[in-house]
Amino acid sequence: MHVAHEYQPIVDPLFVPPVAPQGLLMVSLVTAAGVAILLAVVTTLAARGRLPRNAWAGIRTRRTKASDEAWVRGHRAAVPAVVATAAIVVPAAVVVALATEGDARDTAGVILVGVVVVGAVIASVRAHRGAGVG
Repeated sequence: MHVAHEYQPIVDPLFVPPVAPQGLLMVSLVTAAGVAILLAVVTTLAARGRLPRNAWAGIRTRRTKASDEAWVRGHRAAVPAVVATAAIVVPAAVVVALATEGDARDTAGVILVGVVVVGAVIASVRAHRGAGVG
């Protein structure tokens, strides 16, 4: 007589799946697009004088915080960089979300987050230089 043994799968607690869950991938795309839009809106408001110098929002460097005039000048210098970043990232995130899957979406999500970071760094440097204060 044969006795059937109950199957016990081996569970490795250190196993990391090779691909992140779909929801996580969409979060990176939405985050990249959302942050790009937010940076463009905040920078544009500050450049137009509608967002005063403050401790919470805007590009805050030693030079941009020096005066209200430097704040506006710095943000005006940064607007092209943040608008270009948003113009690249937002449509790319939509295309990636709709047209790709799996590893391609993983890679594109990471690249788009990187593009936002690079755009923010370029905007910060431009704002610091554009503020024109010692």
